[in-house]
Amino acid sequence: MKLSKITAAALCFSALTSFATEQTNKDYYVQFNTGPAYGMSAGGEMGPKNMGTSPLFGIEAGYQVNENFRTSVSLDYLSKFSWTLNTYEADINTTSIDRYKVKSLSAMINAYYDIADFNGLTPYAMLGAGVSRNSAKNTLTAIDNDTPGNGADTMAPSGTRTSFAYKAGIGTRYNVNDSVALDVRYQFANLGKLFVNEAAASWIKYGGESGKLRTHQFLVGIAYKF
Repeated sequence: MKLSKITAAALCFSALTSFATEQTNKDYYVQFNTGPAYGMSAGGEMGPKNMGTSPLFGIEAGYQVNENFRTSVSLDYLSKFSWTLNTYEADINTTSIDRYKVKSLSAMINAYYDIADFNGLTPYAMLGAGVSRNSAKNTLTAIDNDTPGNGADTMAPSGTRTSFAYKAGIGTRYNVNDSVALDVRYQFANLGKLFVNEAAASWIKYGGESGKLRTHQFLVGIAYKF
């Protein structure tokens, strides 16, 4: 009888210990990311010039599947890329000044591979895929070089496109304590198509333009685990 009581007590203690351990495992996390994104050339009719820099603001909700694998859903907002493209049209002796502005909102599902834990530092590689909503605007000024100061015609065609998007990156996480981690990351993101709608000036037809939104992103993040 005594032995069975001791066995039962041991089993209860083991179950409680296991439950407590499970409760202290913090497998879920929320992470906030920010940093600069450097835009590559949009190409196409939007020209060869790089798009400049935009701040990125992002949030992730993630789950630690096991020691090496994590997954998350993320939402990233690029508030503004802007660049200017000057084009001389010799046949009509006119200079077109295109001033582009682009912003983007992307939602992705991400997978992380945590390579190893080196005293709290965990290097990792990641991949993500999803959709982006890209908005582009072009303020065009056409200057008639035959009559300086005259003949300027300004318009602002714009367009929005939803595209397939993906990203890939490498980074390092540092566990400050059981609840907080810091993250430093580089990622390349292809956010899909850009498009500016067709518009017409009083003297010239200005067709639709297309390009691609591709960026190099350097991010810092803070994660809260629970």
